[in-house]
Amino acid sequence: MNNSSSKVFLMGATGFTGQLIAFELLRRSIKFIPVVRSLNSWSEIASKIGGEFLNPLSFNDFSRLDSETSDFDILINAVGPFEKLSKTFIPKLLATKKLRYLDITGEIHFVKWLFEESKNWKSQIVPSCAFESYLSDFILETIVQNSGATSFESLDTFYKTTPPRPSPGTRLTMEASRNNSVLTWAEGDWSTSQDSKSRFHLTSNDNILEPAESILAPYPEIIFWTQRYNTQNCRTSYFGPPHMIQGLLASRRVDVSSSEAPKKLRKEDPFSDRWKKIKFEIIVRAELRGAADISMRLSGDAPYGLTAYIAASAAEQFLRQSTEDFKAGASSPAQVFSMKEFEEMLAENSLTFETIELNQGPSKLQ
Repeated sequence: MNNSSSKVFLMGATGFTGQLIAFELLRRSIKFIPVVRSLNSWSEIASKIGGEFLNPLSFNDFSRLDSETSDFDILINAVGPFEKLSKTFIPKLLATKKLRYLDITGEIHFVKWLFEESKNWKSQIVPSCAFESYLSDFILETIVQNSGATSFESLDTFYKTTPPRPSPGTRLTMEASRNNSVLTWAEGDWSTSQDSKSRFHLTSNDNILEPAESILAPYPEIIFWTQRYNTQNCRTSYFGPPHMIQGLLASRRVDVSSSEAPKKLRKEDPFSDRWKKIKFEIIVRAELRGAADISMRLSGDAPYGLTAYIAASAAEQFLRQSTEDFKAGASSPAQVFSMKEFEEMLAENSLTFETIELNQGPSKLQ
């Protein structure tokens, strides 16, 4: 229950994942203020999820949004592509007020910008509260707690979804990021490239990810881990057909700067069973210095529904925190939220979390 005087704002409540987050907040009896592009679209969604009693704000009425927010309010940002759309209003809201901010971005360039720009902001910022980097961050935190290691030769994350079915918002983000450089941490420093082609071959004790073809797909945990730990190399990879990321939208160009872009892509029902049937696997492999490597895998179903669960859980934890817990600046999820909540999430969502043996580590072929 929401026993706090803090208000909760959900930006992007009519988007694909935003609808799922709205439903999950209501399931937890957390009252919130939807911030939406279209009030008419929200009316339709509200009647579907039981949120008719909520009073929405227009995304275009920034002055009202600014006046409605006050210190220690909670802002959930589901407005993507974040690099294109969120940079315009984020500094105006977060720089001068003590807001608690979380988002669901998987865009590494945006998260790097947040960490750099927010050093002098007054808000508390926890990006990437979604099924990818949030889970990876807690997987590595588990490895650290079990091993006591804080120094690594390399940290690798491997993602796989079956089937590889991105949401409409993810497709829009992929198109917006098409020309971005590939950002990795190599030999203790940032490395960028326009070429994301690389392949890894992994085998394990149960033959997961084999045959395994991958491309580099930088995720925000690279930002988290290079700031928190001493590691020489850090990279994230997506397993699946390379054309899935590189060419999915080749025949469906969308002007991401246009206000019509979300309308062109928002044609999917996020509550449809087809999205619940997606399976995912996340492997974090830690190559320790002077010790055996450790690899852990987390797997389950319905990753977009899980993102909604994570975002709502994070907001609920914010509501329970006192003002003394407030810490301005950007942090990773595992630095702010509790391991207990992570473990409860595993049980409630029937996720499998286990240590595995990778018989062959990743090797770059090209």
